[in-house]
Amino acid sequence: MSKDASSPTKPISALDDYVLLGPSGLRVSPLCLGALTFGETWGLGSNYEESKKVFDLYYEKGGNFFGK
Repeated sequence: MSKDASSPTKPISALDDYVLLGPSGLRVSPLCLGALTFGETWGLGSNYEESKKVFDLYYEKGGNFFGK
């Protein structure tokens, strides 16, 4: 079986050390910011202010890959 070229073989040095997302050619951060717990709509998660702080810091450091 061939080794997956996207598997982590070196430590992540920065969020702006972009990697290719499969064969798409899209360059994304090595870590995805999951935003499922942003907001308190269902009685759990972070409030707006805390969510914005996390998002802003991730983006400031070069993050560009967001998920839900």
